Amino acid sequence: MAAIPPRPRIDRLSIQNFRGFPGLGNPEIRFGGKNLLIYGENGSGKSSIFHALDQLFSVAEPDALSRQALIQRETNVFSGLPPADTLISVQFMDAPAGTIQPISWTEASHPLDQTGTTFVVEAAYGKAMLDYRSLLAVNYRHLGGRINLFDAFTSVIARDMAVPIGGTQERLIDLWQAVVSKFALRHAPSRVTAINDQLDAVNSAIDLMLEPLRIETNRLLRALDWSDLEIETFSFSHLSVPWSSPLADRSIQGQEIFFTLTQRTVTIDEPHQFLNEARQSGLALALYLAGRTIMAATMQATAPKLLVLDDVLIGLDQSNRLPVLRLLQAEFSDWQIVLLTHDRVWFEMARATLPPTGDGGWAGIEIFEGVDASGGTHPVLRPLDNFDPVLGNIGTARSFLVAHHEKAAAVHARMAFEQALKKVCDRKSVPIAFRSDPRYLTTQDLLQGLKTWLADPRRAPQKVALDPRIATVEAARRVVLNAFAHSTPVTLVRGEIEAAIDAVEALHTELGTQLP
Repeated sequence: MAAIPPRPRIDRLSIQNFRGFPGLGNPEIRFGGKNLLIYGENGSGKSSIFHALDQLFSVAEPDALSRQALIQRETNVFSGLPPADTLISVQFMDAPAGTIQPISWTEASHPLDQTGTTFVVEAAYGKAMLDYRSLLAVNYRHLGGRINLFDAFTSVIARDMAVPIGGTQERLIDLWQAVVSKFALRHAPSRVTAINDQLDAVNSAIDLMLEPLRIETNRLLRALDWSDLEIETFSFSHLSVPWSSPLADRSIQGQEIFFTLTQRTVTIDEPHQFLNEARQSGLALALYLAGRTIMAATMQATAPKLLVLDDVLIGLDQSNRLPVLRLLQAEFSDWQIVLLTHDRVWFEMARATLPPTGDGGWAGIEIFEGVDASGGTHPVLRPLDNFDPVLGNIGTARSFLVAHHEKAAAVHARMAFEQALKKVCDRKSVPIAFRSDPRYLTTQDLLQGLKTWLADPRRAPQKVALDPRIATVEAARRVVLNAFAHSTPVTLVRGEIEAAIDAVEALHTELGTQLP
């Protein structure tokens, strides 16, 4: 049996004269085939990356003229350049043979209007791209009564579901919008027949989707550590029009998809009024991801699987965000994932948790708002030299040392040491001294906790391997353990700092080997 080729993955993305990326010459965003974690401060253009990917991989617009009008609307308004200069392009790794790269969207044409881009169209149907506004459709637009998921189902959860009709297939959202448009016109017999056929197709597609959606949503809720929540049933009223009624009384009826939710087996009638914000966000995220995984099951092997989440975790506290990362690693390992956030703490937490190498490895970028001499703004991209925060700080420390910024080098050596200890203590659930204010948790607390934990006879082999590394770091304690060494006038010898950096790097490497 022939080996299954790897799915295409984005190598790099170029955004020119589009939304928050003004003018030409904006640096490429490099993925290298990896997943990408992006921190962007407010106003930096972070969400422009989301919109660029969402609209490049899109079958939402009905024709080429509509796609042309869209890129004209999205052209940066401050650059003074015409839409003809606006460009979104991607270069893929492992693209199908014969693909002409890069794949580009310009005013002249969208990938849907080009030849040799079938795999991009497939990706557009199966993509999972969600921002925080989309989550609102599930919970926060319902001020009273039960949550009606019909709008969220057709426009978010299952919008790209392929619906068979008339020997072909149409997206659910396109088919539904066509029904609404036709209904607004004169109800001629031929149009009535067409509307009925389309309503029947939509009804059948939704019926087939609801039970798999219920099962998959509940499975993802458990994976997100919300096992106390369970969707018991979905109910769909079915779409119809009372054609025998007077024209003024006609409407498209049955636009209702309700669900019965239980928490610890107790039925919750109005989840959006009862559940806390974290559970509401978790439920909405599980519903959306369940819909995408179901639809992705039929994607061609040559189609990229793209999951892009822009600030969708702002409704979750830090403890409830980590299960989302675990879910993405476990359930979406064959997807290329892009996480965007404006939350620096969350960015650093994700960076410390996600793997930088191997299958499902991650890269990272920081984006800041730059201001030119005329007051115009533009994104400033700073790729992470090393996604591992420990190795990243070690690299920064070495760079500062080369530039003769010894005190700054010492600071980053200390940061790397602290991060290395925190990572292993978290990974192995090492007991450490309790501090009511975690700001006062010291590296000595972490180191002592690790040494005590290693003293267990069951860990004797690991202790033998790690003790020399720990002793070497402790010998450099004047640099990496003394927090006051960086704010008081003290002489730091260059060789001492270099030895401390080497010691921290060696300890980090050995911790990864002995305590993976």
